[in-house]
Amino acid sequence: MSGSQLLSSLKLTPARQSALQPYFDFFDIWFARHTELISSLSNGIDAFEKKTDRLLTNLPSESDDTKHKLLLSWFLSFLRFRDSQVFAMSGECRHPHDVSEAKKSKLSKLKTKGIQGDGYTEYFKADHYSGFGWDEFNDDEVGIHARIKTALGGKRAERYEEKAEWWLNQSDEFSESVKVFEQQFKKCRERGKSAK
Repeated sequence: MSGSQLLSSLKLTPARQSALQPYFDFFDIWFARHTELISSLSNGIDAFEKKTDRLLTNLPSESDDTKHKLLLSWFLSFLRFRDSQVFAMSGECRHPHDVSEAKKSKLSKLKTKGIQGDGYTEYFKADHYSGFGWDEFNDDEVGIHARIKTALGGKRAERYEEKAEWWLNQSDEFSESVKVFEQQFKKCRERGKSAK
């Protein structure tokens, strides 16, 4: 079910439906892009595991210069995968291309969350967010799910949650997938640390 189909199923007045359409359009865009990010993370961790295996197999027999190059390559892959995880979860943009895309799209609402109760600490401190991270959906104040519920209000918000159960289950599956990737990543990191 698409966001538009979900919106239609809520049986709202045409004016109300039209006012809420942008939320559900973003919902569709977010879901499609986040699905791609999770798939990319899955492929990334598989590649990183293979790279770790190759490193541990080949490293002992190599010259010092080659060992240095292999370890540097492994470490750069480590950083790329970690940045990909951050990008998928928070949407934080750490690379020029991502920053450029975030500036163009202006999809993220995370920076609007502001300051925590201590009056000092920012919730989301990075300069740019993609609009496609998990937090963009799940944040309990500025996430698209929370904004839809607030815009609908009362019983309509409850009806939306009932009808959006599939979407919510999918987003939970995304979160669980990332936890599995994190465990795989930690194992690779520990194995990589043992390389000499």
